[in-house]
Amino acid sequence: MRRIVLTGALGLALALSGGALAGKVGLVKPWVYDPNGTGLATAEWTKDGLLLDNNAQTGVVATGAVVKGVAGEPLTSLSFERKADTYCGAGSPRFSVRFEGESAYRFFTCLYGRKAPGSKEGWEKVTFSDETPYCDGGSAAPTGCFGDGKAVEAIFLVHDEGPSEALLDRIEVNGVVVSRHPS
Repeated sequence: MRRIVLTGALGLALALSGGALAGKVGLVKPWVYDPNGTGLATAEWTKDGLLLDNNAQTGVVATGAVVKGVAGEPLTSLSFERKADTYCGAGSPRFSVRFEGESAYRFFTCLYGRKAPGSKEGWEKVTFSDETPYCDGGSAAPTGCFGDGKAVEAIFLVHDEGPSEALLDRIEVNGVVVSRHPS
């Protein structure tokens, strides 16, 4: 129940924080959801990548990033590279994707992505496509896990399991590496 409440509150916070994808194509902008002002969460670009740090128990805070500039496009693949010694769980980090005309997000979580060596030593590439065996947090992939050609409405990266940290880089949508937001 607590996870459902956090997910609903997180969705509302993202909508109110300018989570719409209008704007510059292919920019990733970090955000923090910390409704009680605990100061236990950090989301920022570092020299090594996007640091998503959650120092609270699951359900208290969340970190992530909005992927701007992909609204209206169909989705064929998603990926990120993860520093291999950082968190990769069944719930996060994950891509949360909503397609036009749908109210629910589809989840593509780190644990269930296809793994391959990353572009740097000590990094792992995690990829999601229609060939990925799971989406929606471990459910068997239904036909059309990537929306059956529907246009994307929103894509977020979310890290809400903790305490843990994830360090991500080379975030890709449809095979194109998206850039750091200059915030």
